[in-house]
Amino acid sequence: MTQAFVPNPDGKPQVNHLTGVPTCNYFEDLEWTTDLENKHHAVRTGLYSKRSSQYYGVLSFYVGEHLYWRANVREGSIITNIGTFKTELEAAYAYE
Repeated sequence: MTQAFVPNPDGKPQVNHLTGVPTCNYFEDLEWTTDLENKHHAVRTGLYSKRSSQYYGVLSFYVGEHLYWRANVREGSIITNIGTFKTELEAAYAYE
């Protein structure tokens, strides 16, 4: 599907789903990427967390050696980032 509808001028080896929903195969949702770019996208959008939170809707991620917390709301396939915080509790309060 991707090979037919999404140009790959840089010859990147992986396909990234921009919405983070692997079953959404509309060409508008797909982009070619490297493994590192794909992982950065997952961390940046809150789809992957190295450390889980005790609070619903709160994910952690690292920038270098610094740990940050992100509050996200998901409605169907749409993820809305409420904000990025220095503590888990601040992110939990923002989610409420």
